[in-house]
Amino acid sequence: MIYITAKQYRKPKQITWEDVIADKIVYNEFTNDNSYSTSTITKNFESANEDILNKINVNGMVNWLKKFNEEHKKLHEADRKSLYRSFKIPKTTGGFRQIDAPNEELQNALRKLVAFISEDCGVLYHTAAFAYVKGRSIVDCVKRHQKFESNWFLKTDFSGFFPSTTLDFVMNMFSMIFPLSEICKREDGKEELRKAVSLAFLDGGLPQGTCASPY
Repeated sequence: MIYITAKQYRKPKQITWEDVIADKIVYNEFTNDNSYSTSTITKNFESANEDILNKINVNGMVNWLKKFNEEHKKLHEADRKSLYRSFKIPKTTGGFRQIDAPNEELQNALRKLVAFISEDCGVLYHTAAFAYVKGRSIVDCVKRHQKFESNWFLKTDFSGFFPSTTLDFVMNMFSMIFPLSEICKREDGKEELRKAVSLAFLDGGLPQGTCASPY
């Protein structure tokens, strides 16, 4: 099963999901569509059909990952902790939060990786995601609930969310998110993607303090 997120169709008429897919799946460097929208719709399928697969260039994506890993070979080989500066900041709820800030070289590499996944591959954010999403905010989230005349809003937080997020978990999620799912279907693609994404991890989890952690 894979999840496909497409731009929300804005025409004032009833349309089918097939209409949305036909016109509004967004990819950039590896496709012919350079448009972008923060309004999205997400559905799950057993697999992507041929029309959707023809919109992406899996070979190009895998080759990009291979080049990325080769360019950052020294980062892969370095002691991971030596690439970070760690310190603590007070939490608003009490106690302290550990921040692990990557050095400039690692941070730049992670920025490139994030841009590749979210922009070049065109991985759109889930319909219900509002945090850390460009063009979306908590206000948009509340407006969505207001639209359905919700009476209650619940704000929660996950304890230890980032450090408990493992590389295996992320790769499992990627295998269900189109078009990363198609990269993961190739043995070399999955290997290169895992190697590239591993740069975002420290001590088995996601450190707080990098541009890659929210992703």
